[in-house]
Amino acid sequence: MIGTGPWTITFNTTAPWAAYFLGGIWHAVQNTGVTITFTIDGAKDVPNLPVVLGNEDPTLPVELSYFAATLTAENFVNIAWTTQTETNMNGFNIYRNDGSDNLASAIQIAYIPATNTSTTQNYKHIDKEVEFGHTYYYWLECVEMNNHSTFNGPSPIYVNGTTPPILPEYTKMYNAYPNPFRAGSGTTIAVEVKKGDSGTVTIYNILGQVVKTFSLTEGTNNLNWNGRDSKGNLCGNGIYFYKLSTNSLNQTKKMVIVK
Repeated sequence: MIGTGPWTITFNTTAPWAAYFLGGIWHAVQNTGVTITFTIDGAKDVPNLPVVLGNEDPTLPVELSYFAATLTAENFVNIAWTTQTETNMNGFNIYRNDGSDNLASAIQIAYIPATNTSTTQNYKHIDKEVEFGHTYYYWLECVEMNNHSTFNGPSPIYVNGTTPPILPEYTKMYNAYPNPFRAGSGTTIAVEVKKGDSGTVTIYNILGQVVKTFSLTEGTNNLNWNGRDSKGNLCGNGIYFYKLSTNSLNQTKKMVIVK
């Protein structure tokens, strides 16, 4: 696939679900009857798109929603990642390379066991073996119990009190997760905002009334909505819409609050 998208891919199959691999994450889509449709909002030139078909419950071994290396106040490197679900996972290996984005010459610096839960899990590892004036590249290997693994990264960091200006090439809003969700438990809306762009994500009820508004900044924004309005009142069950409004993109999606 050439260009920046968006793309829509539809194919006929009797498989109950399918998934495609993009941006270091598997994205699962359920069959609507006899067809499965992938809606890919955008990405820069995707020459290959790995796809798998499943015969059972569409549960991927791990659904990774965040991975990044950031600098701490002590000028150490904090490697953090978030999983939405985990099944039959062994754990996570962290690899580091000093001055090169070549994974083949990277060294393993840590192993973190998996929790194998169906709820959101946040992980982190502090790398103290770093020096000022160096750029480091980090990878995360997700290892399944059958020893199959997938790599995410690299995530670069320059150790001198600042990080390289790595911003998305385009603005994009991901689907809320989980969806549906229970009021009070919350859902997360991830939005990537490109350089020079700004805007808001506004949540509306079925009547079109504004419930909550979030401001956006350049980079990755993880908006956590707990199902309450701007006054702190718990919202009722039903359908809600969340609208992205920026200089470059306007997009509306739907989510549901259940009992």
